[in-house]
Amino acid sequence: MPHQPEMNISSHSTLLSSKPGMNRQTIPPHNSIQGVRWRVYWRTPLLLIVSFCIGLGSALGQHFLYRAFHHNPEFLDNETERRLVVLYGRGMAYLSKLAFGECIVLCYRQRIWRTFRERALSVKSIDLIFYGTEDPSIFMSWEAVSNAPLTTVMAFVLWLVPLATVILSPSALTFGWINESSRSGVVVPTLNFSAESNYDFQRPTLTPQGIRKMSLATYNTSDVSASSNEWFDYYNGPSREAEYFMYKNMLYDPQKILANELSGDTIMVRPCGKDYNCTLTTSFRGPGYKCEDAARNMEDTEKFAAISRKLVPEGPHLYYTDFTAGSYKTPQLGKNGTPVDNISENFGSFKADPILWIGYSINTTEKFRPNSSLTANETHKFNRFTFRCTHYETDYTLKWGFTGQSVKIERSQNFIVPVINTTFSRHNEGNGSYFNYSEPGPTENYVSPRNDGSKYKKTAAYYALGEAFRNRISGYITLLENSLPPSVHSELISTPFYDNNDQSVVPDLQNRLQERYADIVISLLSQPQMLAFSKEEAQVSRVRLRATFVYDPIRFWGCYTPILLLTLGFLLIGAWTIWEDGTTFSVGFSRILATTRNPTLDEISRGACLGNDPFPKRLMQKKLQFGALDRGPEIEYMGEDQGQNVGHCSFGVPSEVAPIQRGALYAGLPVESDRKTRQKQKMD
Repeated sequence: MPHQPEMNISSHSTLLSSKPGMNRQTIPPHNSIQGVRWRVYWRTPLLLIVSFCIGLGSALGQHFLYRAFHHNPEFLDNETERRLVVLYGRGMAYLSKLAFGECIVLCYRQRIWRTFRERALSVKSIDLIFYGTEDPSIFMSWEAVSNAPLTTVMAFVLWLVPLATVILSPSALTFGWINESSRSGVVVPTLNFSAESNYDFQRPTLTPQGIRKMSLATYNTSDVSASSNEWFDYYNGPSREAEYFMYKNMLYDPQKILANELSGDTIMVRPCGKDYNCTLTTSFRGPGYKCEDAARNMEDTEKFAAISRKLVPEGPHLYYTDFTAGSYKTPQLGKNGTPVDNISENFGSFKADPILWIGYSINTTEKFRPNSSLTANETHKFNRFTFRCTHYETDYTLKWGFTGQSVKIERSQNFIVPVINTTFSRHNEGNGSYFNYSEPGPTENYVSPRNDGSKYKKTAAYYALGEAFRNRISGYITLLENSLPPSVHSELISTPFYDNNDQSVVPDLQNRLQERYADIVISLLSQPQMLAFSKEEAQVSRVRLRATFVYDPIRFWGCYTPILLLTLGFLLIGAWTIWEDGTTFSVGFSRILATTRNPTLDEISRGACLGNDPFPKRLMQKKLQFGALDRGPEIEYMGEDQGQNVGHCSFGVPSEVAPIQRGALYAGLPVESDRKTRQKQKMD
């Protein structure tokens, strides 16, 4: 038999148990009885506080990050920056998930040991509780849920932390659209009829591009050679451009024409800026017709009666106009409008601007009674309307609205004074059927080319536009017989004011004529070749839709607040548990190894060593509890001598364990040593 070396057994040596053939280690004497005390190890409390603070800090950082991105479209201009923004937020959410999860896990570990001390649980339930942070099977075990409700709640919240932090909280930052508004000074189109004041048809005005600016009026001159000291230009009629412009705007809707001319990228970039919608307000002074019901003006009752008598059913006309009084004579004198002899003082002067007297009848389609005296001429009832329109200098205010690639203009107007502020003195020749007009007055209100050439040419521009308008609506329409179409002597039928299907004038002609003339004046804004077209500085309110990040803090904190409050509550519970227990617990292999050193456990687990699934059912159903072992098993592991001084805590059947008492001496507690002892241990 080989020689065996003798073992030197000291206080630090391994003690043999009384059982033959089995070597067992016991806790050395200096670890069990020399200054043993209860102490909370700093690592777990520090990790609890630090992990919660990191989670809270990450949540706040994610909030402030999202708030910085809120309605900030610059982050969307670059694809790389947009992706980084999303990744930063998700990274903070993931860090919050880890930190809050760690805090809850640490609290969970403290509570499960409290549960094991207070409840006797089956090995299966103990397994489920140990794995509660990794395996959701704990929620399907009534024994585990009923005996460890607080622990189960902690596990449940831990499983919800990723849902609230990583999945739901980033949804608070989405992509959306915002109205980006600003104000800016821009150059916008307007009208300035004063530019007509300096028009010289022999020396045309040119644009910077060399294009000739066109006047609304044409002129003759009193001296072609301009050799006379008193030569002057005088009005001849509307220009060809004015006639064509009026024709186009009477045939089509002037607002649509203007909108089409001003729509598109070019006009949008000029007043608003690229991609902007904007609103702005401009104003100018120009001509306008003010139309009034003649029946409401006592001075016009005779004229009203005369016009009405010409209308169906009393007269033959469906439509009748009288624009003759005060019309400017063209040509004035001489060959081709150029005077050849001495000219009068008021030669070429504007004495009046003709008042538009208009009457029309509308067929109501209501038949007369068979015995009515009116059936001799007509079979249906006609309603008669008479009104007058006076040419005024008018203030226009325009509110522009540019949206997308289109423009909408809202107009308001204020009539100031008649273009030519004179009136006629009328007298009846006796039978009440004919009116003869004398010269209008006062003569000092005549607009003469001799006295004020600038005012004269501006008035001429107003007059030319009005004359072109009158030419389109003057004349009459006669109803010859009911069975025949009307006899038309007016260009009105080629305007929207006449319904060719019904062969009658449209209703509400008074307002429609006034509005159409105002729209025609405004549509000059689309004619940059005209002298009246101009530009001005204006303040514009700009708005544009921009893609941006949209942050919803209510949704964000709706995700985080429950987790924050629950984690804080668990932190307080964990801290209270540590304080009550006087120590901290863990679930590492070494802790499980130490807390299962019990002969009873060795016996009941005999034959199950592989750690495989499924585990023996008989063993899984065995109820165990964590506590201080009674004297038998305690001496088994501690030794006879040491077992009198220090206890051993372990899992065991409920009958062999007693409650753990704080302050009692148990194996594994830290040993209190003074400074010299620690230095000596360090040197050894």
